[in-house]
Amino acid sequence: MGRLDIRLDKKNLGTDLELGVVADVLQIKDFQGKFPEAPFEQEVVIPAGATGFRRVDVPPGTYRIEARLPSGEVMSKTQEVSDNAAEVPVVFEPAASPHEWLSWQRLAGNVPSEKEYEEFLKDIAGKISKAAKSKDVRIDISPTVIGWAAGHLRQLHVRVKALLEGTSAAPAAGDDPAEADATAEPTTADFELLQANPSDGTALWSTLRSHAAWTEWRRSASPYPGCSFVRKDDRALSLWQVTQSDYQKSIVGTPRGALPLRCLAAMRRGDGVDVILLPIPWAFEPDPDKTPVTIEVLREAGASAAGRTTVVVQDPSLGGLLMYLNSNKIGSASTVLAEASQTGLINSLLADKRNPLAACAAGYVAIAGLADSNREQWTQWLGLLSQFAWLPDGNVIQAAYLLKTARSKSELDEALTSLKKAYRKGIPFFIAGVQHLQQGLYSFSEKDAEARQMYESVTNVALKVDANQVFTLLRLPSEQN
Repeated sequence: MGRLDIRLDKKNLGTDLELGVVADVLQIKDFQGKFPEAPFEQEVVIPAGATGFRRVDVPPGTYRIEARLPSGEVMSKTQEVSDNAAEVPVVFEPAASPHEWLSWQRLAGNVPSEKEYEEFLKDIAGKISKAAKSKDVRIDISPTVIGWAAGHLRQLHVRVKALLEGTSAAPAAGDDPAEADATAEPTTADFELLQANPSDGTALWSTLRSHAAWTEWRRSASPYPGCSFVRKDDRALSLWQVTQSDYQKSIVGTPRGALPLRCLAAMRRGDGVDVILLPIPWAFEPDPDKTPVTIEVLREAGASAAGRTTVVVQDPSLGGLLMYLNSNKIGSASTVLAEASQTGLINSLLADKRNPLAACAAGYVAIAGLADSNREQWTQWLGLLSQFAWLPDGNVIQAAYLLKTARSKSELDEALTSLKKAYRKGIPFFIAGVQHLQQGLYSFSEKDAEARQMYESVTNVALKVDANQVFTLLRLPSEQN
């Protein structure tokens, strides 16, 4: 047998992303150079970072290895493998990020690389030269000019995207990212972290039903404790890196015990506001020997209405699954989940209550491609997830699972009970949770008055969420718009 050592060389992540990128290994020739009758084929998950690798034992021959990045970029290599014990390295090197601090966002596909703009401009330059040559005119555009233009085009990418996508044509006056001070500190109107009481989840549905309700709540809201954040800016993009600095400060005591406060990130968007239900605390009991996971919030075009807001969690274990989920690549996310389950990662997240939010992300992926063969394992997982008094997503996943697999009226009744518990715990952390909750309550709304009332409340919020996200993000435009 031969050996392939496969990895994605992605620098500046700060850590190796253990389950980072899905790759296909396909044998195209055997050791005699012929197409094999039964070619070796395997889908694997390779690390992204600077040091790790995934070893794959293969028969001798020639292989096509294809890496499918969360960003949508596909990279491929052809490699010969002999029948010896030597490892054959296969290293994929994606285009560099515009800045070191955008490495995670670049891998997730939220930020185009400057190389992509250069390729776009080279293609246009080639067409111009070809057209000019047909008229006996010589026009040569130098690589230096293309590189200079690519840099400026990247800074204007928000306006280009806004035009192509039919959104606002340009940022509002005074919010032009090209005129922004790259070193300026953010004001509370730009970005702030606010706390919400987890013991009164139903109040959150009312708070986020409209811009007016949010404004009223905001007047008496308190800053979220226990977190720090830094801002990085390149005029076109603003990035806030949020880190849990003191977990104990974010705990509130209730008659039922200690619960972590809900953390709401608020950012001005035109005359309205974006509100993100941040997945905090990401690690329920952070390991004191490890650096807390950073949560990134990226915003385009300043506070204008044209830009997009995205969230990335720098989790070294399930960061890849979250990025595939964010780009709606459920097949690749399922591959990551299968490997995480096989290695025992999901069980460990739940067994010691270390990271139930990460386990919920895995749960939503599993629900999308649920197989009856793992029913017993899922029953065990769901029982653990639904025990967290502050986590609506655990009950949502339990209800979605029951609605897919119910074999009796009692199981349907249990699903309805789980949906109502989820609603009372507050708005789910994940967009998929809002969608499953809305659909589940609707299926009972005709015969259950309380379910109908809850469904209407959830629908009012669901109409304001950005469905192209992993974590729940609401856009609350001013009623004056």
